Amino acid sequence: MRRRTQRGQALILIFLGTLLLGGAAGGAHGLFSAHQRHQLRKHIEATVTDPVRREALDFTLEAMEREARHRAAEQVALEKELFDAMARHDTAPAEFEQLTARADAGNAASNRTMLGLRFQLREQLTDTQWRSAFVPGTP
Repeated sequence: MRRRTQRGQALILIFLGTLLLGGAAGGAHGLFSAHQRHQLRKHIEATVTDPVRREALDFTLEAMEREARHRAAEQVALEKELFDAMARHDTAPAEFEQLTARADAGNAASNRTMLGLRFQLREQLTDTQWRSAFVPGTP
């Protein structure tokens, strides 16, 4: 019986690590930028002066921000489900595995979306603008 309890506790710890430290953790989700998400827009606005290019960049940045908000909301909902399941004390390991699978699938889908948007942003910027936005230590 003790071994079974330990397996359940280990599963919970693994799930918490996956959910809370997974691909969407920390709020910087998917940008991997030298700037925080809220700073990236200001940085790009300061470096791109052409209004036509700025409009296209705004569209891409809005899509990135929308995806980050969507993933954050999904993560909050999953965390609530996790804590509710933990509070029941009789939750089967299979239910935790389902939650883990949903968290992994959500992280993977969101990361694919953000990576696609990041490549779109890359195409809209010059090399110098890209480096200044995404390479740490570049002015």
